[in-house]
Amino acid sequence: MYPDFFNAKIHQRPVPEVIGHHEWLEKDFIATVQKRGAAIIEARGLSSAASAANAVVDTVRCLTNPTPHGDWFSVAVRSDGSYG
Repeated sequence: MYPDFFNAKIHQRPVPEVIGHHEWLEKDFIATVQKRGAAIIEARGLSSAASAANAVVDTVRCLTNPTPHGDWFSVAVRSDGSYG
């Protein structure tokens, strides 16, 4: 798992511009995201597989139902950069 904050935006602005602490983004943030499975196991005492399954269910629900007013939903698709 790699958080692609370089291409993410917060209120239409690039994340590194909004969160000016680039060292934190590149070290602590990435490490935290990459170790989240182990953190879930430590916190729950169970595998993080259920979390992944719940994420799939939530994504399908969001893709097949209207997003409530005032709420938001985002999803990413992995690409090799060819874009068609």
